[in-house]
Amino acid sequence: MVGSAETDMDTSSRRDVARGEEPDRIAYGVIFAPLIESYPDRIVVGSRTLFLRDGKTCTDALGTNLEVFYAERNGRAEAERITVVKPT
Repeated sequence: MVGSAETDMDTSSRRDVARGEEPDRIAYGVIFAPLIESYPDRIVVGSRTLFLRDGKTCTDALGTNLEVFYAERNGRAEAERITVVKPT
């Protein structure tokens, strides 16, 4: 059988739409902003709330400038990587 992951994903997405379901949509982004709030399951960076994945924590002090790469799936933004931005 000849196929590719891309073909399989395209077929799956078409099946979801055919059943009246929206396929998962993923958007990626990056935020450079200070840490405003920090909770066990999420952080607020600038004006954006980003959820932390299982086992991930953010122990940086409030006000610390962060660079956060995130993925947004079906309206829920999850932090992928959090890095402290040192002043220059």
